[in-house]
Amino acid sequence: MGLKEPILKILRKKYDCMSLIACSCNQYELSFKTDESSDPIQVFLERKTSKGNVKGQGYIRCMIHDASGRLNKDYRLPRNEFNRFII
Repeated sequence: MGLKEPILKILRKKYDCMSLIACSCNQYELSFKTDESSDPIQVFLERKTSKGNVKGQGYIRCMIHDASGRLNKDYRLPRNEFNRFII
């Protein structure tokens, strides 16, 4: 499941640094952690099923900045795939 534009719009904003934020978007409940530069880095999406159970998916955000601080790459990986990229 990829992240859609309404969720990406929320994640592009700046929030309090080093905090846990909870909000909702459409049928999802979002919670995310921010880093020291106030960018969301860990995102968890949850949705209730028809039986009332909660199912969710986690995403890790990897950002690559150049020397001047401009954002070059912005990856959002499902949490279960992130472990393949850790050396």
